Amino acid sequence: MKFVSSRDFRIKPGEIWEMLEAGEDVVITSHGKPLGVLIGANEDNMQLLLNELTRLKAKIAVTNLRLQAQASGADKLSETDIDRLIEDSRKGY
Repeated sequence: MKFVSSRDFRIKPGEIWEMLEAGEDVVITSHGKPLGVLIGANEDNMQLLLNELTRLKAKIAVTNLRLQAQASGADKLSETDIDRLIEDSRKGY
């Protein structure tokens, strides 16, 4: 995996395309922080890549929710506590 600054991406896009064609993944950075990931694609694998990307984004979202629940203690709530919270929130509508 190669890391490329957004500046280099603007100035030398041809080099990035060559990396992708060679099968390398590229992380675009700005001020040293990642902005995005480029992966090579072609007509044969495009739909598969898009499907897998959608699945991966969903998996990351679920993992983040679990981590937030652990950090807040929400993962330790009983079903009774959860039902009470839902009931209380519905009373406000």
